[in-house]
Amino acid sequence: MVCALLVCGGLLQPTSAWAQETMETETEKQPVRVVIVEEAMPEFKNRISFNPLGMLFGIGSFTWEHNLSDSVALAISPSGFYFGFDENKVYGATLGLGLAFFLNDTAPTGLRASI
Repeated sequence: MVCALLVCGGLLQPTSAWAQETMETETEKQPVRVVIVEEAMPEFKNRISFNPLGMLFGIGSFTWEHNLSDSVALAISPSGFYFGFDENKVYGATLGLGLAFFLNDTAPTGLRASI
């Protein structure tokens, strides 16, 4: 969300943009200063991802990551599988735990190496 703040008479210093127009008052012309004020981006501490292609083959999995610092996140990956042909059926579940190291210090987004 972006909003603009108009300031006349030099009360605030502009940080982002200057308007080239002038505003006429009864006694003199003053430049119009425009300051662009943006809300800060939220910090994400969690990321959930899943594998939709695996569901076509009977494997359902998702991964939940929670950042522990700017460059390290804890990863928990429960998954299940099911293969059934006539009387022969195979099914099971797994739970994976790991750490993800983010190479650009932006956990839990960006390029990572996991163990």
